[in-house]
Amino acid sequence: MNRFQAVLLALLFSLNSQALEFGVTASSLWSDPDSGTPQVRTASGAGGAVSLGLTMSNYFGLEFDAHLAQRKLPTLTPNPVWNLQFPLLIRFTMMPLISFGAGAYVSRALGGAASSDALKPLDYGGVGSLGFRIPIGPRLRWLVDLRYWSGIPNLARAPGVSLYARDLEALTG
Repeated sequence: MNRFQAVLLALLFSLNSQALEFGVTASSLWSDPDSGTPQVRTASGAGGAVSLGLTMSNYFGLEFDAHLAQRKLPTLTPNPVWNLQFPLLIRFTMMPLISFGAGAYVSRALGGAASSDALKPLDYGGVGSLGFRIPIGPRLRWLVDLRYWSGIPNLARAPGVSLYARDLEALTG
């Protein structure tokens, strides 16, 4: 066991069960890219996420997610574009049921879209979140999380075409 693994295990075992949170969610993604090109059309997609949250205090926490999301851009590519997204959020809990999050993300296109002539495979930007955690058991909560993703780089490879990720996502689970 190397030093990093030992520190990670010590950190995980030192936390109480209230401080560490794990979740699995399903999502629906509505892409509305900011595009200077009127012919770029989008449709909704689906996906899922696995999240790990670390509560730092009664009001603040860190959340790291791994999302597999689908973007549909029928005017640029005939197949849905699957993305693996990794957001890191700082979450502020105002009341026990409502929280706000803000952070950054990096995303990578998978499959044929990663080598597409139409799209660049790497995206990064900011993400904002409004979450609701509804208790349904002693240690079980139902999550509804609305997120807005705003990408920074131009994803289009074609000259004269601009395509910036602007996604609204609803997570539940």
